[in-house]
Amino acid sequence: MSTGHATLVLEANWRTGRKVMPVAGTVVIGGPDDDLDLGGTAPLAIATFRDDRWWLRACAPNVTVDDRVVEGEVELRHGQRIADPESRHRLWFLIGDEQLALDELRHVETVTDPMTSLFTRRVALRHLDRMRDGALLMIDVDRLKQINDRYGMQAGELTLRRVSRILRDHVAWPNLAARYGGEEFLVMMPGVDLETARAVAERLRVVAEPPFSFEDEMVTATISIGVALHDPAGATIHLADEALMQAKVQGRNRVRCR
Repeated sequence: MSTGHATLVLEANWRTGRKVMPVAGTVVIGGPDDDLDLGGTAPLAIATFRDDRWWLRACAPNVTVDDRVVEGEVELRHGQRIADPESRHRLWFLIGDEQLALDELRHVETVTDPMTSLFTRRVALRHLDRMRDGALLMIDVDRLKQINDRYGMQAGELTLRRVSRILRDHVAWPNLAARYGGEEFLVMMPGVDLETARAVAERLRVVAEPPFSFEDEMVTATISIGVALHDPAGATIHLADEALMQAKVQGRNRVRCR
């Protein structure tokens, strides 16, 4: 049976703003009389321990758990992130003893990108170095600078998180998705042929194609993808990048193979 012990940790700096939840009861997140000080003027959400599980109810619009907007009450699970796009606060929800939770968070921070929760460039390159066959997808968000210029940096961040959520939803082990840098992502697919990799890339492109809503406007943020088979000589990334450049030169929002 669960004891109800859990920890909320501010992602920006685990040394500040942390709060161990009580064994049972209700925890207010944000607001002037909050249990976790986020510096806001109104509560962000309320977490409740009930029936041996933690539940979250949003008190502000567009509060998300793992990039999904909270509607009504949702169950909180170990390792999930609670985010507020208005204040840009992001918190980890970790079940268990505070010190163990913080130790786990430190490990998570070394292998995952803080904005997208995907693996880091370092992890991706190490994984790619160990691959002996398969394919690599290099993904670039089309015209991200124009999105930032027109709608603001918050829209750009939302675009990156949206793409990362698509990758988390559609890339399963033993494949691995990572943020390569800026608006670029990598998907490593060991043991697959070029046609299989192309089909996966096309599915990702199609899922990302529809516009999404941001502050009462519809934002179009497509992706271009370059696909390359594993190169024993170590040129896999270079080949995937060449294919990606071809996709962008030919009009973006498309898949090209090398």
